[in-house]
Amino acid sequence: MSLWINQENDLIAFLKSNENIFLEKKLKILFESDYSPIKLAKFIDRLNPLIFGINYDIGNSASLGFKCEDEFNFYSARIINVHVKDRLLGGTTVPLGKGCANFEKVFQFLARINYQGNYILQTWLSGFSKTNNKSDWIYFFIASWIIKRNREGNWWDNKSDSLSIIFLLLELQ
Repeated sequence: MSLWINQENDLIAFLKSNENIFLEKKLKILFESDYSPIKLAKFIDRLNPLIFGINYDIGNSASLGFKCEDEFNFYSARIINVHVKDRLLGGTTVPLGKGCANFEKVFQFLARINYQGNYILQTWLSGFSKTNNKSDWIYFFIASWIIKRNREGNWWDNKSDSLSIIFLLLELQ
């Protein structure tokens, strides 16, 4: 069962009632969801496209068995960020190219819509876990890169001086 219709309606009402604040603060609010393509399209169409969009996760969509043709037909205009990840059908994250994600087709669709947003790598890491201190170097590297970009004055691109917030919108079973 998906979010109970009352909960979904309450969420929509709350978001709409705060649109002026989101616009004033230049916020983009993105949803990453396991909703079917048509259900996600119906949900996102209820919200202002200047504020609300979709964080498209290649691996999650592939794992759920969604066809990227359907997803792009229903909501490609609302995709703001893309998570690059590979997963097994109904399974976990695996190294890129080892799962069921059709990267070639997805990137063809992204090119067709002239996608200019972020590509966020959420790739599988062999041997790393949250409790393994060896992974600290990854966080150090990312933090160093962010600090360096900020010092160079290149942190924000010239197209949008905004902040994106990503929400997960999940089917409840």
